Amino acid sequence: MNKNEFSGWIQVFKFTMSQAIKAKGFKFVTIGLAILFFAIAVGGNLIAAFVQSDDSEKISEVETVYIVNQTDIKEIDFSILTLLIEKKYDEVKFEISDKSSEILLKENTVEEGKNVILEISQKDDGYNLNLMIPYNSSISKSDGKDLVADLSKCFLQSKLISSNVSPVVQMMLLSGVDSEVIEAGEKAQSIGEQLVKTLLPMLTGLLFYMLTILYGQSIGATVIAEKSSKLMETLLVTVKSSAIIAGKILAIASLGIAQLTLWMASIILGFFVGNIAAKEVYTDYSNVIFQIVDLLKESTKASAFSPISIVLAIVVLFAGFFLYSVLAGFFAANVNKSEELPTNMGLYQMIVIACFFTTYFLQIKALDGISYAKIFAVIPFTAPFSLPADLLVGNVSIIYGFVGLVVLLIFIVISIILTGNIYRNRIFYNGANKNPLAFLKK
Repeated sequence: MNKNEFSGWIQVFKFTMSQAIKAKGFKFVTIGLAILFFAIAVGGNLIAAFVQSDDSEKISEVETVYIVNQTDIKEIDFSILTLLIEKKYDEVKFEISDKSSEILLKENTVEEGKNVILEISQKDDGYNLNLMIPYNSSISKSDGKDLVADLSKCFLQSKLISSNVSPVVQMMLLSGVDSEVIEAGEKAQSIGEQLVKTLLPMLTGLLFYMLTILYGQSIGATVIAEKSSKLMETLLVTVKSSAIIAGKILAIASLGIAQLTLWMASIILGFFVGNIAAKEVYTDYSNVIFQIVDLLKESTKASAFSPISIVLAIVVLFAGFFLYSVLAGFFAANVNKSEELPTNMGLYQMIVIACFFTTYFLQIKALDGISYAKIFAVIPFTAPFSLPADLLVGNVSIIYGFVGLVVLLIFIVISIILTGNIYRNRIFYNGANKNPLAFLKK
């Protein structure tokens, strides 16, 4: 490659960026979406705080639960419900009845008050808990569903208490069981950790897919702009085609990255501001995102969400976006007329869709212990979809991150040179019936 291959790209970059910024609606969309994302992030925290506050302060309207026991369990004690769930059921009374449900429903004491009947029956494969609400009761069906769901949770413990099992053994029997296949020397992960490490790369891949589709068309239009003008032929005499392509694509890609950075900053700022505001609404507010990050830090202390992994993930994301921007320019450079652009950009979108779905669906295999993260990291067209998030959650090491970045940069340089050659030759041989491979030559 000639040392002057990219000389003059800065001038092209400045001109293209200036024109793009002056475009109608650019500033409005950029600033407007930033404000919108900030508001959504703040609002999301506040809504979650109000929901948590309502759940914690919600007091059951039920006054008495009449228990009709049709099983062979002699003693059933639901009073532990007040211990498992604070405040909500403190005023609820539980009474064992020796009458049938039909008789209780006809009695005034059940009919008139805020009372319900819990019928416990036994079958071959387990037990049934049916909650009956009297005809004229003010208890809503949703409150009834909440109550019977909570009663079902403590029914097993109630059975254990009635069988005189010690509290220690109760805790052991009630504890969950997680299973996982790991290699020697690996640390077992919880289901939550596995889900986050699988779903986060899928979500970031989806966001990157939307970004490349959104900006691909703009980059294509920028590349073919003024292509048929004699001025471009004159410009190619003084500035090499690689510099023109690099300047044009880098300008649009940089604007896209700047917009993305502003929007991400708005979301993050809104998230932290919203978190502070949410704690003012409800002091015991628990932020799910913070919990997930802490969970990942605890499970993968070596690299997950470390400063170097965050910086490297951002650089890989930007490099990947620039690579796909060059790819969009590559297909646009093969266009002689603007009417042909949609067809060629359709090919670009097919490649984007194929790479996206490949990484997206194979990420699900990670739940079965089959990870393709390291393979995706070193393939330039799949790395942008998965590598940034895989670095953040610790699915791949920092070394793999650097290898993937180097591969991306190499492909970016090669793609720019090839796109520049096509761009120049398409202008000078406009309409000529040449072999497509001939346009790749200098």
